[in-house]
Amino acid sequence: MGRPGIPNQVRREFWQQIRIGLPIFKAAQASGVPITTARDWFRHAGGVNPYPPQPVSGRYLSFEEREEIAVGLASGHSQAQIARDLGRDPSTI
Repeated sequence: MGRPGIPNQVRREFWQQIRIGLPIFKAAQASGVPITTARDWFRHAGGVNPYPPQPVSGRYLSFEEREEIAVGLASGHSQAQIARDLGRDPSTI
């Protein structure tokens, strides 16, 4: 059956530590992975982060936009007005 894999979130944390400038052994300590595993990840990726920070797509509503929609609807604003305020299509609201 084998050992369970390390979650991607832990890998992302390791690469985040590398991105801010920590050496491999410090990034491994900070993210809680064995140094041998961290070295393998680094070597396998050629030192290039395979998990670059991904900007949030404009396709999805952000948490802040969702809050604005809730507040707007609770205040009695129309969907069209909220959409204009957010720069979104009214069908999104």
